[in-house]
Amino acid sequence: MKEHFSQANILDEMTEIVLRMEDVFEAEFGEFGLSLAEGQTLYGLVRTGAGSQKQLADRLRIEPPTFARLIRRLESRGLVWRFEADGDRRAKQLLLTAEGRDLVATIKRKTAGNLAKLVSGVIVSELETAQAVIGCIATNVGKLSRNRSKKTLPRTDAAPRQDRWQ
Repeated sequence: MKEHFSQANILDEMTEIVLRMEDVFEAEFGEFGLSLAEGQTLYGLVRTGAGSQKQLADRLRIEPPTFARLIRRLESRGLVWRFEADGDRRAKQLLLTAEGRDLVATIKRKTAGNLAKLVSGVIVSELETAQAVIGCIATNVGKLSRNRSKKTLPRTDAAPRQDRWQ
């Protein structure tokens, strides 16, 4: 029986997808000796190129001290190069090394089959519509998050699942 449509149901489904995808990626990154956060960091650097350590930590929602340790681990493996920003010794910039880029390319090749399985049975026009809808929701979430500080966001972890997005 088809569940009644509601905005809350859509957002719950999206949340469930994200959580399950994290499980999938955690297992895939683990095959290469990476944690989920390390893999996400490498992918983030592929998308952005060289970038600020603080900005990437904020984007991934990892506390700066934790992120600094994570970067040291990636740096010790030769996957990331950390260097001082121009004119500010305290600010650090990050760049993938050639070895880091090669590892991400290897992971992408290996995971391409799983990504294809995720969308199997969905026609291209439906995927295009889904991408447009998700893009619109992402834009709206971005606007909301810029208008609120982390301190004023309501806690949702204790709310019953059906009320989480209402």
